[in-house]
Amino acid sequence: MKNYKEHKAYLGFSDVASLTLRAPDKTAILNFGEDGEYHAWMVDDVNVEIPEHYTKQFECEHWLKVYDDDACSLNVKSPKIEVYTARQRGCLIRLLGE
Repeated sequence: MKNYKEHKAYLGFSDVASLTLRAPDKTAILNFGEDGEYHAWMVDDVNVEIPEHYTKQFECEHWLKVYDDDACSLNVKSPKIEVYTARQRGCLIRLLGE
């Protein structure tokens, strides 16, 4: 089984411990346990196991934009996208192909 800690992406900075997720048909607030700078492990392999301490928070199709306090900080495209969080600032985004 491959390790999920191979690729990291910057998600932005927040003084209110949250980011906004925007997809084609829905939006959501992704809350964290503390203010600061956020990164996500980016997983694009279905054979990578998501650790048990991560909880799925959001799922969408086609594209996902992440906004911090000021602007769009990440824009990804994939047929299916899942967003997971763990503990205070852990985040993992899984891009599932066709």
